[in-house]
Amino acid sequence: MPDRRESRRAVDAMAWILVLAGLYWFAASFFLAKRSLSQVSSCDEARVLLYETLKLGQTSGTGSVVQRRLDSILSSSASRRGGCWMDRVVDSMVFIVVDALRFDFALYNLPKSIGKRLDKAKHHASISKVADHTILTASATSYSKLYQFVADPPTVTMQRLKALTTGGLPTFADISSNFGGGTVDDDSWIRQVLLERNWERRGLSRNTKAAFVGDDTWDDLFPNIFTESYPYPSFNTRDLDTVDNGCLSHVPDLISRLRHSENSNETTTTGNDDDLELVVVHFLGVDHVGHTYGPHNQHMDAKLRQMDDALASVLDFLDSSDSCHAAMILGDHGMTEDGNHGGGTEEEVNAALFVHMSATCHVRESDKNDGPSRMDAGFLDTSRHSDLVQAAFSSIHQIDLVPTLSIMLGIPIPYANLGSLVPSLIPSQSIAAITTALALNAAQVWRYFTFYSNTANKLPGLPELESKLAMGIKMFEDALHQDDPEADEYFQAATLFKFYLREALELGQRVWTRFDDTGMTIGIIIITIGLICYAAPLVRPEKVRLLPSSQFWEVSVTTVFMVFQCGLLTFSNSYILEEQHTIMFCLTIVSVILALRIRRESAHDIMWRAVLLLPMASRLNEFFVFGHGMDPSTGLYAAHKTDHSVPLDYFGGLCGTALSCEELVGKE
Repeated sequence: MPDRRESRRAVDAMAWILVLAGLYWFAASFFLAKRSLSQVSSCDEARVLLYETLKLGQTSGTGSVVQRRLDSILSSSASRRGGCWMDRVVDSMVFIVVDALRFDFALYNLPKSIGKRLDKAKHHASISKVADHTILTASATSYSKLYQFVADPPTVTMQRLKALTTGGLPTFADISSNFGGGTVDDDSWIRQVLLERNWERRGLSRNTKAAFVGDDTWDDLFPNIFTESYPYPSFNTRDLDTVDNGCLSHVPDLISRLRHSENSNETTTTGNDDDLELVVVHFLGVDHVGHTYGPHNQHMDAKLRQMDDALASVLDFLDSSDSCHAAMILGDHGMTEDGNHGGGTEEEVNAALFVHMSATCHVRESDKNDGPSRMDAGFLDTSRHSDLVQAAFSSIHQIDLVPTLSIMLGIPIPYANLGSLVPSLIPSQSIAAITTALALNAAQVWRYFTFYSNTANKLPGLPELESKLAMGIKMFEDALHQDDPEADEYFQAATLFKFYLREALELGQRVWTRFDDTGMTIGIIIITIGLICYAAPLVRPEKVRLLPSSQFWEVSVTTVFMVFQCGLLTFSNSYILEEQHTIMFCLTIVSVILALRIRRESAHDIMWRAVLLLPMASRLNEFFVFGHGMDPSTGLYAAHKTDHSVPLDYFGGLCGTALSCEELVGKE
């Protein structure tokens, strides 16, 4: 008997070694990691990127012509309003996140705010279906546009906000920090707006200020960054109104203090000391209604009406201003038909992006250019181009907003950005200016890739990517040799830069967001072998079993449940979303098994009944607190109040566990 036990201990030790080795192999293949860099883009490095990173003018033999033309484009841009890499387009910006704003919500359920501007009197919205991305414009002269806004999974709020501010691709390992926040270490356009060393180059006579109100996730990501910050707790998904009401109480005052220009022809933007260049608002009610009741019910209708009124008041104020303001209204992700998100389904990744610029922006630019620029017309009218060209310019990914916002605000594009400039969002700029902005965007991405590959982890596929970049550089040099600033070569160069940026994004997704299937499979196989070794006693003949007969089926059933949950369910996005319910179900099964055992072995009925408090309390908890719209009258008001959301299953579980432990200790 001792020899058999020693042999069993050796087998158990070997099984644990195999399991741990398999877990390490699996984790290394599953939890893809991306190192954050402390580098920050500088305001005065536009020429460095063009001349040193792209090496423009060094291969054609007529470098002086190229540099003269580039200097002319950059200097003429900076002389009008000021800017770091390119001229600022707007005086100030309102950045509004409506959490879980699906495209259909924006198109059909916001008539006062978005619908009114997409279909004004005597103006019919034009609809162009391009590469499965719908673009709606109010008219040829209006700067109101609605896009399908494509998010990269995982579609959870913290990862989406990181992507929307840094232009990077948060990895799957970042999901855990969605519940506890995680400071953004990478360069971001939020930080660039507030960098003091950028103020003079951007034509600002005094310091830049930015304000935030809404979901406290922003406060976790950017602690002590905003000049004014009004965060509200966001974790209680049954609270439908606290965050939104907080936003509504502060927004009127914040937008009334947006920075303005006293004279649109002046380079310097003026205003009071408390003027704001950036206002960030994050409404959360739509997302919480979806989690609680789903997307189609009277609660969602009421919440969307509230959002419509709030957004309409903001847009009306911007329209009445005599300064150039821009509003970005967007959803960070979509929503499934049961109100959830987190994965990569079409419903979850397709959100809405509505861009609106005040009339002053159009008037100011139209003084110089009648009607839309050729760049706008060429990029939006894609019917005359190939499918590849259409796809290059029509796909609006969320990270594409980062370089676009940076150019609009006259700040450097964040160092680790992988997004691609959206030309149609830069109103009435010349083809030469937009192509130069795309060249800067391409140089910034290439600099990041080469630096990351040399200092962090070697990136595959860089030589192939460099060859695509070289094609764009060659065409851009050819364009700069042309006297016509609207030459076709500029459009061709812009197209090649867009192709390159799409390939760069594909490389980033391949390295940082796609799992190593082979490594994961090897890890699972090793774990399975270890579990088989460890579970071998369970299948022995009853005479030689190490476990008593009374415990054999108990341990067998429990093992099957645990292996199924830990080894298989974690691969399902639905399990991740509904993990709390699945865990409660498994705990209920274990509690029932424990209760049956106590009832069989104990003379006191109170003990096994106490254990059953756990599954009973979990059912009561779901009935009183969750509801999820099964009965709108049940839990409607209690669910909205934080103080009513104390989980009853914790209390029941605590009582049941304490009593069962007392019973087991007593038996010892």
